[in-house]
Amino acid sequence: MLALLAALVAGACDGSAAAPTSFERLDLVPVDGAAAPRATTVETWVLEQDQDNWDAIAEVVLLRPVTGETGPLALKVRADADAPPIQLSRRGHYATGSFNRVRLVTTFRGSGWIKAELLREGQRVARSDIIPLQQIDTPYAVDIDLSETPLDAAACDEIRLEITGANRNANLVQVELLDVPLASRMPDPAGPPEMVVFGGEGRTAEGLVSGHPLVAAFTVPVNGRLTLAAVQPPRVRQAGGNGRLLVSVSEPGADPARRVSRELGERSWQDLEVDLSGLEGKRVEARFEIEGAVGPAGCALAEVAVWAPDPARRVVLLVTTDTHRADHVGASRSGVQIETPHLDALAARGVFFEDCFAPTNSTNPSHIALMTATHPRDTGIVVNHRPVSQVARTLAEAYHEAGFVTYSALSTKHLGHVGSGLGQGFDRMSWPMNKPRRADATVDVLEEWLDAADGRPLFVWLHVFDAHWPYEPPEAFDRYYYDDDRDPRAPGPQPRDVEDRFLPDDIKPLQDLDFPRAQYAAEITYLDAALGRVFDDSRFADAVVAVVADHGEALGHQDVFFDHAELYPSTVHVPLILSWPGAPAGTRVEAPVTHLGLGRTLLDVSGLAEVEFPGRSLQPLIEGRRRDEPRFQLSASGHAASVQQGDLYLIVTLREHQYMHSRRGFALHQVELYDLAADPLCKVDLVESRRAEAGVLRTGLVGWMQQALPTGLADAVTDDPELLATLDQLGYAEQDPNASTSGLWVEDDCEWCERFLR
Repeated sequence: MLALLAALVAGACDGSAAAPTSFERLDLVPVDGAAAPRATTVETWVLEQDQDNWDAIAEVVLLRPVTGETGPLALKVRADADAPPIQLSRRGHYATGSFNRVRLVTTFRGSGWIKAELLREGQRVARSDIIPLQQIDTPYAVDIDLSETPLDAAACDEIRLEITGANRNANLVQVELLDVPLASRMPDPAGPPEMVVFGGEGRTAEGLVSGHPLVAAFTVPVNGRLTLAAVQPPRVRQAGGNGRLLVSVSEPGADPARRVSRELGERSWQDLEVDLSGLEGKRVEARFEIEGAVGPAGCALAEVAVWAPDPARRVVLLVTTDTHRADHVGASRSGVQIETPHLDALAARGVFFEDCFAPTNSTNPSHIALMTATHPRDTGIVVNHRPVSQVARTLAEAYHEAGFVTYSALSTKHLGHVGSGLGQGFDRMSWPMNKPRRADATVDVLEEWLDAADGRPLFVWLHVFDAHWPYEPPEAFDRYYYDDDRDPRAPGPQPRDVEDRFLPDDIKPLQDLDFPRAQYAAEITYLDAALGRVFDDSRFADAVVAVVADHGEALGHQDVFFDHAELYPSTVHVPLILSWPGAPAGTRVEAPVTHLGLGRTLLDVSGLAEVEFPGRSLQPLIEGRRRDEPRFQLSASGHAASVQQGDLYLIVTLREHQYMHSRRGFALHQVELYDLAADPLCKVDLVESRRAEAGVLRTGLVGWMQQALPTGLADAVTDDPELLATLDQLGYAEQDPNASTSGLWVEDDCEWCERFLR
């Protein structure tokens, strides 16, 4: 015990935990202190008064009140799912250079999207993106941005609005043409930085526009340098001339001592560095401005910092591996045929947690819980469709505020900032634009970034998605665990006893279900090889490293087939490995844990014990102490909840349901009880034979659910149609987008409640 404690203390107090020599993010302020100009209205049409000027392709009723018998009158349009798009056109003379946004005030029922087009003599000259419509019964504004399409000086003669979708029913109240200044389309320097997304990569940035320079004052450290990144988003690049970004550094009242300029207009982020040698110890001012632009121009500035190399090279790497069962790691000693040499080596030099449960069985809710150290019960987020609110404080923000550069490279779109809200606190975040990408491609992104962080404290979140269905390992790993001469379409050693309707589409033609199980294992061996590239990089040689999964996968266990539905151990028991310089190598922790304490533990072992962050550290468990306390889980969409106390594991169904890939359905408030020590796969339900113990656990679980925080950390449901389509393709169509943790438990007179209240 003393040896373990000494190792922990040494890991937290050695050179890797020393304070950085110098790292300061610069606060950019406007030189003129002027507020960004606001949008101006070019023209307004109240449709009650302007109806004769509009042509419609739709079923149209004119002059209907928006609500009841009172309120503003409107054009009412509606169309069924199989009807053509609703089109509303207004002919006239419109100076296209005078506006760049169309604002529609409307109500909407159904499911649909809207776009705007400008036409000249029947030919389209501009088109907006497709904007999702929200189901709202009171009038609200839908802003349709045209700024990403070049608008020449010539006039157009038709404005067309088009609504697509299912069962569309809208009351159109008003249409406005707006001129939105370039400055108000960029992050406001007077406010907090915002994530600017460009090409699947987001960086936390501030806006710079021509004619409005920004400045920052700082003291130059020894060996100091000024670094930043810049990009012109399309909505800014196409608003006018590009120009050049000019960065100059000078002492007060003196001519610039350093000047660096860069052409704008590149279609990627550009990194810039200003050498500050010779200015050590001096108080200077950096000025950022755009010169040489034809018309208004702007760019986003990110990662603006002055720093000097940190000899301690503090690096923290958090790897989350999606849909990864705990028994599919060689170090688990589970008996599963699996090769994971790099994960095994990490466990050999660190700590392996044998009994880690994720708090939920869905990707975004689990990652949000991990990054906020807050259970899904209290975040209020139980589906992939709902991001976390910006009021939450994340692990990335804790490291960011402690002076770390923060990077995140992700392998699936819905975990990106738009879908999850987890970009807060990250200097850089990358995610795929469409379908998930392989681990190697995500590692490639990270490797491209690492040089920019050399010499600075670094926190990295790397996410790999390969173990998620569909199981399609790359060629070198295809059939890695399945003989080439076997045909999975022919019956295997055990006859297939599951109907097609319970299987994913690509698995239905197979007769030997050992094949998808083998391919799942091959995916994990592949991602282990990809992670080996990171672990073997010298920049991570003495890093704090953690690997954890967000949830597991049922491979036919408990009648769930190749999905992570329900709360059985196959879907919530996940690997957790933690290593750091001075860690007690080869330690195995048997005590039950969740990943909610991982963030607090990472901060502690990386020398940031004083940084405030919720969660209970895992260090006492590493030292051999146990906690005799319950462990709770909550399923996707709030369909079930579970509790473990000692060896007993109880599950209560909260909504009557049957998942697509599950052969079993569950009644409202149904109770199951298992002994995990004797029955780790939960094959024998003990609820009848051990009713009294089940009743005690059920009472505790109900009490826990009733303690959910009333506000939570949830933001609005995702309405990005492309992101929603991606979620459907990945098998998340069954999740209720509006599910929350409000009112999880309501006692009633159902059969199961009666059984436990007798």
